[in-house]
Amino acid sequence: MVAFRGPVRIRTGVAAFAELCLAARPQDPFQEGKDKKLYRKLKLPFLSGFRIILYFFYICYSSAMNTETLAVHDVYKYMNDRHIIMSFLGDFTHTVVTSLLSSVKKIIDTTEMDFQLKKRFYAVVVECLDNISRHNYALEGEKLPTRHSGTIFTISEYPEHFTIQTGNYIQNKDVVGLNAKLEKVNSLDKEGLKELYRQKILDSPSGGGGLGIIDMSIRTGCKISYDFKPVTNDISFFVLQTILSK
Repeated sequence: MVAFRGPVRIRTGVAAFAELCLAARPQDPFQEGKDKKLYRKLKLPFLSGFRIILYFFYICYSSAMNTETLAVHDVYKYMNDRHIIMSFLGDFTHTVVTSLLSSVKKIIDTTEMDFQLKKRFYAVVVECLDNISRHNYALEGEKLPTRHSGTIFTISEYPEHFTIQTGNYIQNKDVVGLNAKLEKVNSLDKEGLKELYRQKILDSPSGGGGLGIIDMSIRTGCKISYDFKPVTNDISFFVLQTILSK
């Protein structure tokens, strides 16, 4: 709503005015004699040009609204086809994380699943959001060719599983290290992941740094899907997907 608030009001006002002017022809106040002829000489060029301008605005308005309507339908179809029950696109802040977690709790409360699955589901979402916080590149100035929102987060529900996807910008210098971590985690079985988890706790000065991806893999029991899409020479878009069976 915020993105379209101003333009929609402008187009709506122009369209309403155009429709009113195009629908209502003014009555000719002159009926007889040379006054009527003079009126016709003055009236036709002015009103024709004015009506053409209004009609042009009306056509632009109609085309814009049709395009926006089609775009909304395309978004709806995309989300519906992929069973998306929750999505977020925008800048990532503490307030946003709190709001997302609150929405996830509502999903858990309204979805039939046992208590252990609810715990696993919520924990995986927390790890996904924390992963964004750790690896999200704060965009500054004109470092991207166009203005981009920083983060995307979606949850899809299928009959047999949930799919959680995240996407955010990272610096290319971090791609190699993050890719190595993900490859390492995906190469291990459950016991290997637990051992790696314990080793990370012992090795980390803070007592647990960098455990999110490992914990996510242990809780879901699935390999993590991911990709790095280059955007500029300095920035890539990092996409991560995990699946949680019901």
